[in-house]
Amino acid sequence: MRIFGWVIIAVSVLSLSAGCAGRLTDISDGWTYYGTAHITEESPAADESAWKSVSLPQNFKNPNLKVVWIKRELPVSDVCRRGDCSVFLGKIGDIDVTSLNGTEIGRTGRLRPDYFASWNIDRYYWIPPSLLKDERNVLVVKTVAPSGVVIKGRFKVGPTRDIETHAFWKRFLAQYIPLSTGVAALLIAPFILARFLADRKNILFLYFGLTSFIWSLLSLHFFLPDFGISYYLADNLYYALLSVEVALIFFFLQNLYGIRIRFLNSLIIVLALVGVAVSLSSTPEQPISAGWRSMVVGVCALLTQIVWGTLLVGAMRKNRSEALPVMAAYVIFMICLFHDILRITNFLSDDLYWINFGYAAMIISFGVVMGQRISNVARQLRVSMDTVETKNASLYSLMGK
Repeated sequence: MRIFGWVIIAVSVLSLSAGCAGRLTDISDGWTYYGTAHITEESPAADESAWKSVSLPQNFKNPNLKVVWIKRELPVSDVCRRGDCSVFLGKIGDIDVTSLNGTEIGRTGRLRPDYFASWNIDRYYWIPPSLLKDERNVLVVKTVAPSGVVIKGRFKVGPTRDIETHAFWKRFLAQYIPLSTGVAALLIAPFILARFLADRKNILFLYFGLTSFIWSLLSLHFFLPDFGISYYLADNLYYALLSVEVALIFFFLQNLYGIRIRFLNSLIIVLALVGVAVSLSSTPEQPISAGWRSMVVGVCALLTQIVWGTLLVGAMRKNRSEALPVMAAYVIFMICLFHDILRITNFLSDDLYWINFGYAAMIISFGVVMGQRISNVARQLRVSMDTVETKNASLYSLMGK
């Protein structure tokens, strides 16, 4: 329980650290934008009257603008003119091309035909001093997203060292922690599955191994720049695997605590099949991240996650000490899930999704409980061996007499 408390404290401290890079100037206000629902449009309107004022962060999904240009005058300090200046844009859904005075200084993500969305990447770009003018310096950010553009954070400009520090802590929380847990799960999963093959009666190792392996794939999905398949197919497979993952966690918990309810078994299987079918039915023209499909998959997953809680409540009544680590992880998971629901529905402006911490907490708690069980078996085996040795010694003593 203390471990999970320290995790929450660490995440909170790092979140504060991400916003405390010293000499940065916030440039989130004073922008104008021009947007269109036609993703093929290459240039913004030349008429300034067509541009509207906007402050960041901003969700352009309503109305559904798929290409948005934003621009504003960039404040230029002496540090920038010496060549030690960068601009931080944070997370943008999905792709950006950033220019200063008409010259591109950076881009993240890839446009069609080799499309790749980099919505979870915190961007920053160095500002070449040769591009700076004595008068106005205009920064233009073109953003593209087939499901609607979202600018998720606040823009900042400042010394490159401070920008790099700010970006590092942002990436540490959003990328490095989930990626490290995914890699750890990928390394551990083969040993867990091998343990199942050695003892096929213990199906817990099968569920735990598959859950760990699928989590590693889900976490890597956010960061690999190339899957060897199209981004849209990879996205479909991500949501399909997510539907399988939440079902596997249910069956792991069910077998871990010996709580079997036939109705729930059927319900979870149906929810998983619906999630997989809906995920795989989306197309590049109708991506899963846009429209009703993501909502259906999310509702199916949420219902399954609520059922996890019913199993854990029953487990707490049967064996509190063994259920407590997983219940603590489940509470963390639901806090993370609730945070992200508020984030998606625009009740929160935070640009960090917490659910990766929730899944990592659940899998770690599974490892803790499995370790406890293995330790208990080893302890019982040692006690049995000691008992046998004691009885053998007594038998030898009697035979000697």
